[in-house]
Amino acid sequence: MDSQVVTGVLQTMGVAGAIISVLMGVVAVLSTVIVFQYKHAMKVYGFRLSERDVLNAALTSSTSAIKENAELVEQRNKALVELSVAMRELSGSLEQLRDRVSLQYEFLTREMDRQAQVVSAVAEANRVLSSMTADNRSAIVEFRASLAEIKVGVLDIANRIIRKSSRVNQGGGRTRSK
Repeated sequence: MDSQVVTGVLQTMGVAGAIISVLMGVVAVLSTVIVFQYKHAMKVYGFRLSERDVLNAALTSSTSAIKENAELVEQRNKALVELSVAMRELSGSLEQLRDRVSLQYEFLTREMDRQAQVVSAVAEANRVLSSMTADNRSAIVEFRASLAEIKVGVLDIANRIIRKSSRVNQGGGRTRSK
């Protein structure tokens, strides 16, 4: 403050006037400080509001993401349950298949053993039949030779009979008398 103003206030109002004037100056300074602080507080409040909006948006997005994640986890869990059920069914089917394959293997093994016995029996029968066929061929050859001899013998007898009968028919044949 200017010294003349202070002197003028002291002369006209006294010490109380000086105190009032100082207090008025302090009030003016304090009101300026308060206005500055108010403006600064409003600016900070605005920043905080925008931060709050950003934070609310982030929390909302996070909540949405958590809900979507929870839904995905639930779907995954359902899929895992379905997969475990399918795996149990597949396991049962594979056990049945293993049992069937085992039974078929045993059946085929027994059948192959039987087939081997049949083939062996057929081979033995073929061997016996081949031997019998060879024997039959030999017998047929001998039989043919015997037939040829019989034929020669029969023809010889027939010729003799024909000769004798032709002599008898000619009248000059001998007759046997008893």
